[in-house]
Amino acid sequence: MKPTAWLVLALLTAAAARPALAEMCESTGEYEYTYGDAESIMSAKQRCENLAIRAAIEQCAVFVSSTTNIENYQLKDDLVSTLAAALVKQKKVLEQRVDGRTIYYKVSIKLDDTQMMKAIEAEQKRLQAAQPAVPPAAAAQAQPVQAQPAQTQPAAPAEPVKASPVVPAEKKPEPAPAKLKAQPTAAPGEPKRTLAVQFGSKSLKKSDWEPVEKQGQFGVHFDTPLGGLPVSLALDFLASAKSGTIVVSDGWFDYEFDVTAVTYELTAGLRYTIPVAGGKLLPYVGAGLGLMGASQELDDGSDKYSWTGSTIGFAFDAGVLVPLGPVVLGLDLRNSSAKPTMKPDDDNFDDYKVACGGTSFNVVLGFAW
Repeated sequence: MKPTAWLVLALLTAAAARPALAEMCESTGEYEYTYGDAESIMSAKQRCENLAIRAAIEQCAVFVSSTTNIENYQLKDDLVSTLAAALVKQKKVLEQRVDGRTIYYKVSIKLDDTQMMKAIEAEQKRLQAAQPAVPPAAAAQAQPVQAQPAQTQPAAPAEPVKASPVVPAEKKPEPAPAKLKAQPTAAPGEPKRTLAVQFGSKSLKKSDWEPVEKQGQFGVHFDTPLGGLPVSLALDFLASAKSGTIVVSDGWFDYEFDVTAVTYELTAGLRYTIPVAGGKLLPYVGAGLGLMGASQELDDGSDKYSWTGSTIGFAFDAGVLVPLGPVVLGLDLRNSSAKPTMKPDDDNFDDYKVACGGTSFNVVLGFAW
């Protein structure tokens, strides 16, 4: 919340502690909103409720009388946003319903008339001060709205008598698309499609993989919202690898082997994201099933021996993303479990089972749209 909004709230709190002196505006507003595939039903309901509150504010008598002469749509819209953020005393949902993808809200609110007037005047001054300077001839035409009691002013050579026919150019009609509220911009933190790469490390079971149980890992992640559901479909492919040296003794001689181990995971599942701090942080949890496998190769300098295997496994992950415009950064913690049967390429060796799942920690870098 902006510092000015905190100040407004503090003033309102102090006023509420005294006997009620100001009149309250009681108003109702309603709104019907149809959401699309990229939105969740929760965010759509919140948006519809907020728009119903805005509609109620616009019907308050003080707001109507104070903004009658304002033709600038953006100025009115900013005024409504300020009042909705700081001055709504009480809010009550009178009716709500969901019909397919269409949501309806009817709410009642209470606003302090005096505080509303002050906020409107302050916001008008701030926004008007930010407008470009108006030429004298145009200002002369704009002033009669705020006419002071008639005063006799000396006939000075101050105001040329509308001698400039270019004044109409200053009053270009501003587009005031009253229907824009039916297609509001996407709220922060709503589910979006995400494509990202992951890189980090994976820890495997030491008794199965020593000395290559800690491996570097690289992966690709993609997720997309599932219509109006609060979850998204998540697809992941991750691969890890490491090389090392192992010494095996038969009691008389030591044999040294170069060992290379590789694991991979291809999973599909669901991810649930919980926006925090207005969508500035996106913590999530997810789970999925998929194909997981591994390969291991031994090289003694003259011969190579390899084993491969795969099976169905499952994985859980949790993390947090930080959206920076279209770019997302984050951290991901993942745990997977699978135990394939490793089959040799040489019939002289036996099969064996090995745990190819493990715990991995990755940095996430991607973009969302």
